[in-house]
Amino acid sequence: MTTKTNARSDFIQLNSTDIESLRKLAHRSPLAHSILWFFIERMDKNNAMVISQTALSEILDAHRVSINKAVKLLSEENWLEVVKVGSSNAYVVNSKVSWSKRFTQEQDHSVFSAVVIASSSEQPKPARAGQPHDDLRSVPVKK
Repeated sequence: MTTKTNARSDFIQLNSTDIESLRKLAHRSPLAHSILWFFIERMDKNNAMVISQTALSEILDAHRVSINKAVKLLSEENWLEVVKVGSSNAYVVNSKVSWSKRFTQEQDHSVFSAVVIASSSEQPKPARAGQPHDDLRSVPVKK
């Protein structure tokens, strides 16, 4: 007789002590609540994602200024952390609120992989997914 094992890895966990606060956030700022759930739905095992506020505004159909205010609220209330990566931002959901797997932090640096979402409207040329880029130089490879 064989037994079935549940091999699901596509789950997130939520701290039950934060449910009331999440409900209040939804009432106080529906956009901030939507952004938080957008991150939670798409975050990787390190609770991180890189996405521009322009791309967020396109996906959530909200003005960029509204996105900026909502992200600021989420950061101020410790729902997420905004990590500067050059001129971009990485958003890290507070692991005490929601997580997909446990992670550790180093003392002075954060090392993480992240889901990266890029919008074609922010690219200097239209993206040609799967097509060769004729204008790129080829790198010689020694065999």
